[in-house]
Amino acid sequence: MIRKGFLSVLCVALFLGGCSSLPGRERVGSVSPRAQAVPRTKVINAERLSKGGKIFVRPFIPGEFVTYDEEFARVSLYVLKGFLTALQQGPDLYTPLGPDEAGQSELVVEGRILEKKARRVFEKLWKRKTVYILKTEGSVVDRDDKTVMYFTHELRRDDVDGFNDLAEEVGHDIGRSVLISSR
Repeated sequence: MIRKGFLSVLCVALFLGGCSSLPGRERVGSVSPRAQAVPRTKVINAERLSKGGKIFVRPFIPGEFVTYDEEFARVSLYVLKGFLTALQQGPDLYTPLGPDEAGQSELVVEGRILEKKARRVFEKLWKRKTVYILKTEGSVVDRDDKTVMYFTHELRRDDVDGFNDLAEEVGHDIGRSVLISSR
């Protein structure tokens, strides 16, 4: 009788706990870097984009459901930093300009941050992790305000230290996308 009660309690405990209470497997060898994320792009004028030239990147503005605060301003500048880093690592097709030279630019990158969230999710039954989400959209326009390219990008990561690292990756991905579309 006691044995049946013990076995049924043990079965219920195993059923509720599942395999989450068992230790996880560790991978042997090196961990691969993150897969390269490519923003969704629509190139309107490939000929103009392939010419390159002087480019100015405006700091991204908040979208409809994103509040502007000090953290947002920092995230926007990290997107800008990642974009410019990608342009510097690529071929010398584009010349980045600073804010004092913005009037001389041939192309302007404008964008909005549509979503900036940090969510706490369960990784295992007892362990939680934070997932950072950053969603952007924008366009590359020429001197005559004609759109050359649209882009949207969403990145969700849990292995970053915060929005700043994620924003820099988003900017880098967008910059790399502009370079790829310029070929």
